Amino acid sequence: MSVADTLVTVYAASFAIGVFAVAVQIVVPIAASMATAETKGKIVGTVFTGTLTGILVSRIASGYLADWLGWRSVYIVSAALVFGVSLLILAAVPSQPGKHQGSYGDLMASTLSRFFRFAKLRRLSLLGVLIFGAFCSFWTTLTFHLSMAPFSFDSSQISLSAGTKTTAPGTRPSFVAGARVTTCVPSGIEIFFSLPL
Repeated sequence: MSVADTLVTVYAASFAIGVFAVAVQIVVPIAASMATAETKGKIVGTVFTGTLTGILVSRIASGYLADWLGWRSVYIVSAALVFGVSLLILAAVPSQPGKHQGSYGDLMASTLSRFFRFAKLRRLSLLGVLIFGAFCSFWTTLTFHLSMAPFSFDSSQISLSAGTKTTAPGTRPSFVAGARVTTCVPSGIEIFFSLPL
């Protein structure tokens, strides 16, 4: 991405980043599989909170980097950090052999079959899509509004406003209050504060 000079290259690089940026989807299940039944909620909550905190901090840092050194510097620094973290994971995280005996295609097919088999999975998937869509729509639109009059914010100010959003660790409370309460309460808060907008 840092060497992209055409819109087609930007599209291709963005697609590649999206395909290979799967660390968050992998690290949480790894943490859950390594934890005991008594500590699973705490460990998963800690790891998940760490990933979300990293996302928020990266928003602020990328805005300042883009302001100081240009937008390409964000991807150069990101690539260096990903490489460093990969070496750290390789050295610190124990290897876990795969438990699936079939092919990768069979594994993907089993995921699809479970989607049609379990109604709760379909509901949660739909909920995740809607929340993610609302989140992206809100922050993408807000970025354009903040960059224009009467605000006229620069990249660092916009990223700082995005970074002020806080995220509470919901995994551990879900073990106490239940997944339904932990899902409905934040969703209700999001809807309530979106109404004035």
